[in-house]
Amino acid sequence: MTKNKYNWESVDWGRQDVEIARDFGCSRERVRQVRVDPKIGMGRIANKPRGRTGDTATSVLSKIDTECKTLSELSDDTGYGEHSIGLVLNSLGNGFKRRTRGGQLYDWSKFPTQWREMKDKEIATLVGAEYPAVVAQWRKRHGHHRGGQS
Repeated sequence: MTKNKYNWESVDWGRQDVEIARDFGCSRERVRQVRVDPKIGMGRIANKPRGRTGDTATSVLSKIDTECKTLSELSDDTGYGEHSIGLVLNSLGNGFKRRTRGGQLYDWSKFPTQWREMKDKEIATLVGAEYPAVVAQWRKRHGHHRGGQS
């Protein structure tokens, strides 16, 4: 009966633990243990960059015009999160298209003066809201109650 189930002498220790574990059919932790064993392995692996192997967010965003796009549009285009994009653009000194003042998603300047004769669903279409509940909430917040109050 052999002491080692695997032939650790044939391992290319320049590869990542996860790659070696996949080839041998063992756990990544077992590969790490063997790697640091002075009799068998090569010692700790150097810190290799992991994760994305392509361009970084900084290099991607420095190549495109960000002034005419919102953070959500940039996120859709690049695959990075909005928070990360904001941090990178801030460090690069680049700007982006911001929402209207107050961060409004809808154009409430189109709220009709004759709103009492209209249904919330119709008003939602005017201001660009998808759901009528958004209009009802806005009306109540700004004192436009249906029950005869104004």
